[in-house]
Amino acid sequence: MHVLPFLITGVGAFFVFQNVMLYTMGAIASGRVFFSYPGVMPFHVTIARGILETLTMISVFFVFLFVGWLFGVEIELEDPLAIVLCLLALSLFGFGLGSALGMAAQFLPFLQRVVPAITRPFLLFSGAFYTAEEIPPQAATYFLVNPLLHAIEILREATFYSHHSIYADGAYLAVCVVGALFFGILLQAALKRRVLCLDKTA
Repeated sequence: MHVLPFLITGVGAFFVFQNVMLYTMGAIASGRVFFSYPGVMPFHVTIARGILETLTMISVFFVFLFVGWLFGVEIELEDPLAIVLCLLALSLFGFGLGSALGMAAQFLPFLQRVVPAITRPFLLFSGAFYTAEEIPPQAATYFLVNPLLHAIEILREATFYSHHSIYADGAYLAVCVVGALFFGILLQAALKRRVLCLDKTA
């Protein structure tokens, strides 16, 4: 397994999640101008930004693989459909968390500064630079709580013919994605009127 595609499926996958989450989180603050139009709600600008970032980051992911192939790097794609689905799962997980955090940040503005700072260290605990099998057994239990580690392991299984993870759990990843989406949409629905009122009184 070549180091470049290994890093792309690790670091690149993490940034798909991180960028979708952070840009979705900031969508309400940056899209307030649209709230003056009839019928436009915070969720509308949130989902628009989420879709834009998802398409952008997944495209960038494959562009990096294509550039590596142009430079003679052996690129394996064992299951292209599974790769796309895994990247979509990462995007949806980021969108769910970003939706919830974006609403919370309207009442707790410090989150706009704190969340990016907290998110960056997760790169080291998400399997971007190593496989789950390389984690010491004593620490694996704690590392595997992180759904990003499962996503990256599944992504590498779908990319490399030689990689088969004994730790990757697609069901756990799916539960985390659905949970994040549910929580994000719930907060969007519960707080949308209050956010619009904040905008009118600002």
